[in-house]
Amino acid sequence: MQIQTHENLMEQNSSFAFREAEIREMLTKAIEELPKMERLVISLYCYEELTLKEIESVLGISEHCITQLKTRAMLRLQPLCKLIKDPNGHSR
Repeated sequence: MQIQTHENLMEQNSSFAFREAEIREMLTKAIEELPKMERLVISLYCYEELTLKEIESVLGISEHCITQLKTRAMLRLQPLCKLIKDPNGHSR
């Protein structure tokens, strides 16, 4: 059994905070690089937490189109999501 010292815990917390900031920056950049409509749908759905019906009302396009845009965006972001899950490429 390994006993964690205060210094070890502080180092782990710093490493985690750095990694979290790095991931947030990578995700932000990837979202910014999405095509305009995909970026807009992801922003409304994930950040504003609007429903598909609400997004339909805001954008004036069908829920079907919104679902397609969201799916395309998520597929583009999928490689980054896999990296975030495991930065070393190992399955968990």
